Amino acid sequence: MSIEGVKISIGLPVFNGDKYLDRCIQSLLSQTYQNIEILIADNASTDRTQDIASSYAKNDTRVTYVRHEVNQGASSNGKYVFRNKNPDSKYFMWAAHDDFWEPSFIESCIQALEENPEAVACGTDINFYPRR
Repeated sequence: MSIEGVKISIGLPVFNGDKYLDRCIQSLLSQTYQNIEILIADNASTDRTQDIASSYAKNDTRVTYVRHEVNQGASSNGKYVFRNKNPDSKYFMWAAHDDFWEPSFIESCIQALEENPEAVACGTDINFYPRR
């Protein structure tokens, strides 16, 4: 079964995530599965989050960056990325600013969902590493 035409939206709500955000976005953009879009919603960060996220949005058409001028709260910001995903995307995933995804993560999830059309969600093993 071919999965190459399947579009996936990734919602990345963030507040003051500059310490890990660059590494997170790199891991998303370096996926073996490339038919993705990333919506970053900055919840009025006061660190370098805006600089990092806007740089990616400027240099990669798969990345969209939105900055809220007033903090909406974590739940509202998470809902924002879901509600504003691309309507042409078949699947949606949330990412956290301190996530680091293995290169085949998205491909593995989409493959599993496409092979099991009755499934409504997909997950993989998770490894927790100490923060650096």
